[in-house]
Amino acid sequence: MSLFSSFFKNGSSDDTSQTSFELLQNNGQLLDAVNASESVPFVIFKHSTRCTISTIVLNKFKAKYKDTKVARVFKLDLIKERALSNEIAEIFEVEHQSPQVIVVKNKKVIFHASHYQINELDLEELLASN
Repeated sequence: MSLFSSFFKNGSSDDTSQTSFELLQNNGQLLDAVNASESVPFVIFKHSTRCTISTIVLNKFKAKYKDTKVARVFKLDLIKERALSNEIAEIFEVEHQSPQVIVVKNKKVIFHASHYQINELDLEELLASN
């Protein structure tokens, strides 16, 4: 890759190959995760590919949780999956934000944060205490 192309590479990539994140793309996946959350908690990272702050926070989140084994981690592309994002806000009664993290355990939201507050999340500690 040339120096020029490395500066202008597409920031909207759904590259999850370097992480254990799953792309959340439909309500069937969401309902399966909710039902399984009694034994396997999950995290939804709502990401806007049009927002620089969202990209910065996502990169930090990926670095911190790329190998996590304590929860399933889903990435939701807000631009492609806006209806699903709205459904999540309604189901969990959490106002839509971007970027946003929602942590679900035992079918209930135990944590949610947006923007730079996401960086304060200690997922292992949170799940151990709930």
